[in-house]
Amino acid sequence: AVAYNQRPKSFSFTKLSTYRDCPWKYRYAFVLQVPKRGSHVLSYGSSIHKTLFNFFTLWKERSADTEHKKSSVSLNELMTIYDQAFIDEWYPTKKERTKYFEQGRKALTAWYKKTVKSMPNVLSLEQVFNLKIDSFNVTGAIDRIDQVGVDVKTKKPLVKIVDYKTGRVKEKFEKDDKYQLLIYTLAVQDPNILAGEVKELEYYFIDVNESRSMTPTVKDAAAAKDWVRQTVTKIQSGDFRPTPDPMVCKFCDYREICEYRAV
Repeated sequence: AVAYNQRPKSFSFTKLSTYRDCPWKYRYAFVLQVPKRGSHVLSYGSSIHKTLFNFFTLWKERSADTEHKKSSVSLNELMTIYDQAFIDEWYPTKKERTKYFEQGRKALTAWYKKTVKSMPNVLSLEQVFNLKIDSFNVTGAIDRIDQVGVDVKTKKPLVKIVDYKTGRVKEKFEKDDKYQLLIYTLAVQDPNILAGEVKELEYYFIDVNESRSMTPTVKDAAAAKDWVRQTVTKIQSGDFRPTPDPMVCKFCDYREICEYRAV
């Protein structure tokens, strides 16, 4: 193992999944903290996330204001929110920027028409959490938590966790996909965070307006917690041995400087 003098106590899902991709990549990103170039794909994804957050925030504000005659948010207002939220950085060309901008307008228009037919009961937006597991913390923020009911016995809110994705639809949940939502499940269930009962986990793919859902089980949540524990143990031990893989290396931000790259 590489000599490692730090023992981090706080981990995000991004850190854990980066280590899963390749421990050497984790070393570049979070130990050496080598800067990486920005990405127009990330700029676009952040623009969509910010737009939806601002949309629902305004919707909730208007719904709570009984004196406000207009409780909804119009499609034109959504487009204005998107215009203001759009991040135009890191696009390789003006043409590419325009392509993504129009793609977002088209996707959000379709999303709006679909969503307003049955507006979700949004309990929380960008729910920040700091989940304590053993002697370390897992941190993050959940895009959206919808209340779908109330447990008759415990009176706890029954909720659905929604995570927005841009890009192509994943037809099945990979381990990383499951673990991300299951970590969110553990956080929502924590009495110090929300004390909710999670009934459904959903990835919503904005660009095509399709969703993929799963129902969390106790077994799944336990497996996710075990994965977190095992990953943290390896990180804290300083085990950053590279695991080159052509598909991972192809999209790695550090491939140009990595001596172990597989491509």
